[in-house]
Amino acid sequence: RRMRDMNLDGAEVPSPPVSDSGDSGSDVVSDDSEAENEALKGGDDGAYLWGTGSTGKKKKGAMHRSHADGGFPFSGKRAAKKAARKAARRGESPERDSGLRRPRAVAETLAGMIRSGGAYIGFQAGMSPDALRGLLGIVHAMGLKAEVRGGGKRRHVVVHLTPRARVPRDGDERLERAIAAAEGQPYGGGGGG
Repeated sequence: RRMRDMNLDGAEVPSPPVSDSGDSGSDVVSDDSEAENEALKGGDDGAYLWGTGSTGKKKKGAMHRSHADGGFPFSGKRAAKKAARKAARRGESPERDSGLRRPRAVAETLAGMIRSGGAYIGFQAGMSPDALRGLLGIVHAMGLKAEVRGGGKRRHVVVHLTPRARVPRDGDERLERAIAAAEGQPYGGGGGG
């Protein structure tokens, strides 16, 4: 709905139902509530200003605006972008997460999906190529199928259950190699073959 279509004069504001919960102070609360509702019905909305702060003065900069004084809440994403731009101007480059985070936990999650008979698991968007490579190694070691969906910053991986999917035994060499590769470590295990 648009603001011009809304009834903002307060003429049709319904009163909330009065509840008798047996509290000793409930009469005072309901009387205050009724008085407030009657004032709103009469058009007296107090000192509330729509979308502006109570001061009426505009302050410069995003740090001075907050949700409490009528502005919009701070955006963490916006602040992160701003910090990255400042760092780039100074010549610093933020360290990027290059590999798959917690590959062993990813393998345990996929094993849980196989045990429970889940159809698929979706992963968050924004994986680096190294993280994607590590995830694909773990997926293939377990006999699952991975599908990359979306594009650009919305590119994400969906792992599907297949008929040949299996939960590897503890110490399975193929899975351990995939986990080590995802961690960026050389595989140090071994079994003679």
